Amino acid sequence: MMAREFALALDLKEMETPASFAARLARRNGLIPREFCTDLGMRWPDVCSAHPDGLKRLAQLSGANLDALMLTAAPQESNLRFSVGHSQATSGTFRRTVNRVCPRCMTAAIQREGDTGPFQRLEWLLLPLHVCREHHVPLIELKRSSYTHSTLDIVAQTFAQIDHIKAAADEDALTPPMAFEEYLCNRVNHSPAGDWLDGWTLTEIETGSVALGIQMLFPTRRHVSRLTQNERLTAADAGITALAGGPDTLSETLGEMRLKMPVQDQRHYTKVLGMFYVWFRDHRKEPCLSAFREWVRSYLHQEYARRPSQSILGVQARRVGGFSLSEVKRSYGIDPSRVKAILDNLGRYGPDQLRSLVEITEEEAKEVARYWDGLQYPKHTAKALRIFPDQLKALIKNKTRSAVNLGATRQFVERSSVSALLEKLAAVEIGRAGRLHLPLKAHCRNNTVSLARVVAAWARGELTGVRVDPGQEGLQSLLIPRDAELDQQTQRLIGDLTLVEAARYLRTSSTTVLALRKAGLLQTVSCLNPETRFMKIYVAKTSIEAFQNHYTTLGQLARERGVAPIHLARKLDRMGIETIECCPTNVRVYPVDVRRLV
Repeated sequence: MMAREFALALDLKEMETPASFAARLARRNGLIPREFCTDLGMRWPDVCSAHPDGLKRLAQLSGANLDALMLTAAPQESNLRFSVGHSQATSGTFRRTVNRVCPRCMTAAIQREGDTGPFQRLEWLLLPLHVCREHHVPLIELKRSSYTHSTLDIVAQTFAQIDHIKAAADEDALTPPMAFEEYLCNRVNHSPAGDWLDGWTLTEIETGSVALGIQMLFPTRRHVSRLTQNERLTAADAGITALAGGPDTLSETLGEMRLKMPVQDQRHYTKVLGMFYVWFRDHRKEPCLSAFREWVRSYLHQEYARRPSQSILGVQARRVGGFSLSEVKRSYGIDPSRVKAILDNLGRYGPDQLRSLVEITEEEAKEVARYWDGLQYPKHTAKALRIFPDQLKALIKNKTRSAVNLGATRQFVERSSVSALLEKLAAVEIGRAGRLHLPLKAHCRNNTVSLARVVAAWARGELTGVRVDPGQEGLQSLLIPRDAELDQQTQRLIGDLTLVEAARYLRTSSTTVLALRKAGLLQTVSCLNPETRFMKIYVAKTSIEAFQNHYTTLGQLARERGVAPIHLARKLDRMGIETIECCPTNVRVYPVDVRRLV
């Protein structure tokens, strides 16, 4: 079998997708993309799905710019959400698994470059885009193959449907792209436009523009599905002109829409906004629309509120002349939800007032900013102290660090407590690890004690003779005396216990506790975790007390007799004392009468 010529000598075209580039390279070397990628140590699906390793390998072999490949790869950021060029979109606006091409671009590329000419441009995969911006002809969608790996081979699919492409290229219908299509392409190919829609995804831009345009041009239509493709594009074009123009343009547009309505309907904003109100209501929880949402609410309060306390879109204006939450975000960089959480911690308002809060006074804004400046993210705190986040949580639990909760799941550490601990650390006498002192990590490992417990004892002054190693940073610089001893930590039954705490109290393993729960010997209860707002499972105190009345664990017996559990287990086995039946796992749990026998 003759060896094929290895000639990776193709240039990456402007905004060409990695799958298209790999398909052209494969055709240049006489292979199909799947075999071509396998021979060169990468996977064809990785290239198509924007896997970083596949794109990096493709860039190394072809000499293409890795950043350019990453820009057009459209990696999936979350469920049904993709990063498309310099913007984002959902699957309702962008499809990575279809082939949409300009017929004239295809025929021109084939005439110019031959078999390696066909390519796929990223902007053509935008479903709202229907026209090629260069040739002003409609885009066509190629038929899918029976197999996904061959469907994404743009070169093979182009030549398999070349007659259809040539026929479309010969048509004389010329349609210049609309302003809406130009706007979407610019958002994909270049940096954000610098307008107040920068945070919007392409999906929000498309659906919001269409909804606003429908109400502007076709107010009698009640659903997008009743529009033709041309009507939808016309509506989107009118909508993006009003939205991209900024607050002043949109305010003027909404005022014109109000004047066109019958007099009896002009005082009802739901009728004036129509489809745009429906869209706005359905997207009220989208984070990227928070600033726009605040503007719309402010506009409606100003234009439609007939009394100061009137609630519009579920929000009641609290006072006039204050700071809106969006203004607080622009001035101090604090999100509206976090502002409300801080005010809740400060005890300024009740839950019902916070739910409808849209404005605060300047003094309250400054107080919120001061409070926020005094907090620190746990990740940054752990990094400054050179410990793991879980160890930081244990320090907080031991009252060594002060923390506050903002919102449902976010916990922050007070900067003052971190600074105080670092200052105390800086004042410790310098030493070095050796015969008298052990590093903190080694001390914890040798004595089977948690880092949080050692640090808490040192911070409270219970641990003396501590030194610091100047060659280490944070808490890892602590040197603990070898003869330092901490009181044995005993788990007490003061309430319902977590799985780990129950295992520590019964002197057994977590696996044994789970087996006892499955056998019905221990009962669990579900409680709301105040930090995460998720349900957490606890072993009920009453079930532990009932269990101890009838059974005992190997660890408890060994503790009572002052022997190692392994030696006591062998003695019980020689005496023929069997454990209780606890299917399907055999656990070291015995009837309480065993105490008299041993």
